[in-house]
Amino acid sequence: MMKRQMLVPFLALLSGATFAQGAPTRILSLDELYRLATDNSRQLKVLASGIEAAEAATDVASSARLPKLNVSASASYLGDVQIISRDFSSTTNVTIPHFGNSFAVEASQVLYAGGAISGTIEKSHLEAKLAHLSYEKNQQEVRYLLAGIYLDLWKLGNERKVYAKNLEEEKILVRQMEDRLQAGTALKNDVVRHELRLQDMTLALLRLDNNRTVLNDQLVTLLGLPTATVVEPDTTLLAPLPTAPTTEDLQRTADKFLPELQIADLKENLAAKDVGIAKASYLPTVALFAGDALNGPITFEIPTIDKNINDWYVGISLKYEISSLYTANRTLRLVRAQQEGARRARDLAREQASLAIRSGLVKYRESFDELKVLEKGCEYAEANYAVVSERYAGGVVLITEMMDASNSRLDAELKLANARINTVFQSLNLKRLSGTL
Repeated sequence: MMKRQMLVPFLALLSGATFAQGAPTRILSLDELYRLATDNSRQLKVLASGIEAAEAATDVASSARLPKLNVSASASYLGDVQIISRDFSSTTNVTIPHFGNSFAVEASQVLYAGGAISGTIEKSHLEAKLAHLSYEKNQQEVRYLLAGIYLDLWKLGNERKVYAKNLEEEKILVRQMEDRLQAGTALKNDVVRHELRLQDMTLALLRLDNNRTVLNDQLVTLLGLPTATVVEPDTTLLAPLPTAPTTEDLQRTADKFLPELQIADLKENLAAKDVGIAKASYLPTVALFAGDALNGPITFEIPTIDKNINDWYVGISLKYEISSLYTANRTLRLVRAQQEGARRARDLAREQASLAIRSGLVKYRESFDELKVLEKGCEYAEANYAVVSERYAGGVVLITEMMDASNSRLDAELKLANARINTVFQSLNLKRLSGTL
């Protein structure tokens, strides 16, 4: 009966181990992770389309500087003309050529529009740059999300190793207790308690494998990898990390690279362009024009002359919208308010970035302090377990003390495994906060 009870956790452990053995394994570095995210992320592909649209809009805006060319042609049927006396007492019919034709070409070029055209073109360039910055911002967010899943998968893998190691040691204890039970130096209750602990650890291991499967599936789907791929982390990330940068260094880096700050600055510039465009409505538009027209027959002569007449013209036009004197001020008031809002949003973005950097730096340093404490705690837990285990084997201490020592060591090993990875996570978080992830 006892052997059959031990077979259950063994089979569960064996089935969990197939997570890494039954599928192709791929070791991914963070750089490769980022590259796959850029190539396969649907979210980034949508934003890339937005960049293309913004650049096309820039070309459209630039076309306003090009001359306009209009061509028109028509053919018509002309009816006979009636000449009627002024008192409508008599009418005379005059036959005229019935085929009429018209062909005209006109070109115009705006010489001055108060800065409205150049302002619109500059605004479209800023909007294209804004689309690029939005892409970079979302790219950093996608990388941070995937790095989080990547590190969580790594943590679960480390936890599995810890549980597997402790599970093997627990199996040895179970066999020892069975031998002592047969020798009459242990109680059946002691064996049962070890069996229960073995079952609990096996269940925990099974849950770990299930969680790893779920996270692995999320990661390979987002990266566009085959669904059967098992991702393994690049353990060289645990190499000694650089010393913590200063707050000033991080802030200077963020000012240069953080998309959120660049977007805030760009939106303020866009609002300034809107103000310039609104002011242009107070000014006239000056344009140069030229044209040529060919019309026939010549109907303004009686009798009608069945010939074509060609005339050309060139000139300059001045257009001023009088209503702008009392309507443009409303638009100007609106865009100035928007400009002030953009300026305040920029200041807020800088304040929030500075707070986030200081907070992230504290967490980064804290992760190393925590690692040192947990390394020492793990040493103490291991030493305590060795002493209690030896005394337990000699029958000096109770099973409860042995269980406590084992649980303390397991808890310390799990915390230490996660603390090492937490230093990597906090390092990546600093890069995200400074715009260099």
